[in-house]
Amino acid sequence: MAHGGPYNLSTVEALMQKCVDLDYEFIEIEEGTLGYGHMILLSHDDRYMNVEITEVYLNEWSSGHNIRKFNKISKRIRKLIDDAHEIGRGVPA
Repeated sequence: MAHGGPYNLSTVEALMQKCVDLDYEFIEIEEGTLGYGHMILLSHDDRYMNVEITEVYLNEWSSGHNIRKFNKISKRIRKLIDDAHEIGRGVPA
């Protein structure tokens, strides 16, 4: 799965199920409106990439999702994770 999108709900759900099976940590950054909002999926295993899922507006009735995979956690992502943990949004898979 490459960068880009928008991806539909079933694609995101399939990716999330794979991440559950691999014991990823799910961190909700922002609640979604029609989809999954903004989430970070962290792998604590260096063999697997981390994932950022961001809901994007398509029209009044639907939304899609951008999916970005990354190895290193940037300062921006680290701040989002730290802020989410402070308010209790980190959810172990």
